[in-house]
Amino acid sequence: MTVYLIITCCIHNRIGITYPAKRRNEYYIAIANLLYLLPPEIQPIIVENSCVDKSCLDIFKCPVVYTQNNKPLVEGNKLLHKGYNEMMDINHVIDKFNIQPNDMICKITGRYLLFQNDFFTSVLSNPDKDCFFRQYNVCTYEKDDISIVLGLFALRCKYFKVFEYKNHDVGCEQEFKEFINAYVDSSKIVKFDKLYLRVILGENDKMLDV
Repeated sequence: MTVYLIITCCIHNRIGITYPAKRRNEYYIAIANLLYLLPPEIQPIIVENSCVDKSCLDIFKCPVVYTQNNKPLVEGNKLLHKGYNEMMDINHVIDKFNIQPNDMICKITGRYLLFQNDFFTSVLSNPDKDCFFRQYNVCTYEKDDISIVLGLFALRCKYFKVFEYKNHDVGCEQEFKEFINAYVDSSKIVKFDKLYLRVILGENDKMLDV
């Protein structure tokens, strides 16, 4: 089993507050810190969906993939949430690097600042588990039974290949949690009480430590 870390980025955001210089600086700091904390056994890959073929992210010593998947997605008369775009990016990386079904994929949002590497050491020390996450609702600022933190989680690759967002009327955090409940055996799940991650909410730029 190979363990990958997919770092999702969108330098030129189309949703929420736009401030290119500050946003680029947040990516620099968060990714540099992340790569410093990352155990050498894990292969990092940056995926950026708003630039053509180069950006400030090329400074980092790991592969950078450009997808241009930041365009609004519409089905019928509904604008699909940005989780659809992010899942397209993840699957693009899976195909490009020929990541195998049994490999483990950790995913982190590139602007989010990580303070400790406990999450990654737990993934490496539990190779028999299929899913790692924190159950928490970043919109209501409290733990509930229907949401997980999508800013940092890990899932065995074979599950990504069968997942797709279908319910436009619920948030991506809830739908992804419902998928995990349906497809991943509870004995194969590791739940965290703390991720040591600073989340930046895209709509209002509010910071939250989870």
